[in-house]
Amino acid sequence: MSILRLNLEIGLHRLASLIASAAVLIIIIGATAFVASLSAPERGRPTAHVVTGNTATTTKTTNSTKLIVRLFFPNGTRLTSGEMFADTIANQNVSEKYNFPSLQPGSYSLNLTGVQSVYLPPTIAQVSPGVNVLNVTVYPLAQFALFATSTLSFNGTQPGPIISVPNNTAVRLIIYNNTTQIFNIAIVSSLYNTSTSNVLFNSLSSTVNGGGTLIDTFIVNKIGTFYYQSLIGNQAREGEYGYFTVT
Repeated sequence: MSILRLNLEIGLHRLASLIASAAVLIIIIGATAFVASLSAPERGRPTAHVVTGNTATTTKTTNSTKLIVRLFFPNGTRLTSGEMFADTIANQNVSEKYNFPSLQPGSYSLNLTGVQSVYLPPTIAQVSPGVNVLNVTVYPLAQFALFATSTLSFNGTQPGPIISVPNNTAVRLIIYNNTTQIFNIAIVSSLYNTSTSNVLFNSLSSTVNGGGTLIDTFIVNKIGTFYYQSLIGNQAREGEYGYFTVT
């Protein structure tokens, strides 16, 4: 009788150990899945093209605070046309510079108007007391319209139209989704590869719903022949792609 009771106690002890081990394993698996869900990239949310300019304070011998902005293309050519705003404050264009003669120290969002086919990336000017000089890069802007159709094509063809731009150009894609499906559009190095690690130029668009329109702007900085394609399911393999060349 005592041997039977001893065997029963041993069996219960082993059962309790197995249950405890299984519980620990479930916790580990659950925690791993949770961490993976947090670290996995979320498709359709590109990193914002934000450039924060470095402000060079040239003098602090005056009590007034000024901001002078100079715009350059990547090849070093100056841009002197158009009108710039620091938040809602308009500039005074003096000697090919965008001059703000009286500001309060702080952060100002710069916007450029009155000049076509030029892209000023979102820029925040950090203004310190004194005279602040800020050099900012602007880019030639090339714009293309892509129409996704119910036949799983772009602009009615498979593949879609060839897009070719010079290097150091800002590319603006206007994507019209004339289907009931959803799309992500991106420039990729390997055709049909839907991994976000395959995306170039920070070009992954937000998700565009059926019947919707999306505008996506990015800057190309690498020469070669690439592709634009949908990153959802097998849409690229079914025809939602085209050639994208940077010269």
